[in-house]
Order: sequence, then C-alpha cells, then structure tokens
Amino acid sequence: MVEKLQQMMDSFNANQHQHYRAQLQAVQVDMNLILRADPYEGLPLEDGGDEIRSLVEGMGANMPGDDAAQRDYWAMAGNRYRTFVREANDAIEQRDADLTALHVRRTIRCSKLIVLLTRYNRTSIKPPSPKSTA
Repeated sequence: MVEKLQQMMDSFNANQHQHYRAQLQAVQVDMNLILRADPYEGLPLEDGGDEIRSLVEGMGANMPGDDAAQRDYWAMAGNRYRTFVREANDAIEQRDADLTALHVRRTIRCSKLIVLLTRYNRTSIKPPSPKSTA
C-alpha cells in the first residue's frame, strides 16, 4: 500500500505541470460552456451526463499526453457546468410555478369580481315605474 502511494506521488510530481494544465483546461471548458449557455430561450438546459460529455468533447481542448492528466481533465471537466445547469433549470421551474400560481389567483379574483358585479347590477337596476295619467 505504501509503495503504491509512493508510486502515485512520484508519478504526480514527475508530471505535475501536465496535471495542473489539465485541471486548468477543465475549468476553462466549464467557463466557456457557462458563457455559451442560454437559459433565457425558454427551454430547460440539457443536464444529462451524456449531453454534457458531448459538449465537453465538442470544446476541442488540447489533451495532455499523460494518462493520469487526462483522467484529471475528464474528472473535472463539466462539473461546474452541470451545477450551473441544474441551478438554472431549478430557477426556470420555480419561475414557471410562480407564474402559474399568479395566473390561477388572477383568474379566481376576476371570477369573484364578475359575480359581485353581476349581483350589484341585479339589485341596482329597478324596472321603470308606470307613469300615472291624471
């Protein structure tokens, strides 16, 4: 176990620059994905793992040559974007629920107002009195 840990530490120290570059590229990919996202188009953003992975792959980042650095990149790339998308979709869902509730309250109040106006008009309109001829 100790030997395996030492081997991992040696590998990281030997390729430290590539590991940090891979992590930096992963952060840059997330930033670009967030900047390109359009949460205002009315549809929820895709937040599935396969969709996000295809977006990350479509960014065309320069992959480091080291396998461990590539694993670092794929472990980090898309995580912040996924969090952003979920928060944006939750906000869109909350907005839609609030608008629906507002519409229902408005409809109920308008219905009550119509009923009140109808009752008022029935009681305030009196038939004309017959004119007496004298």
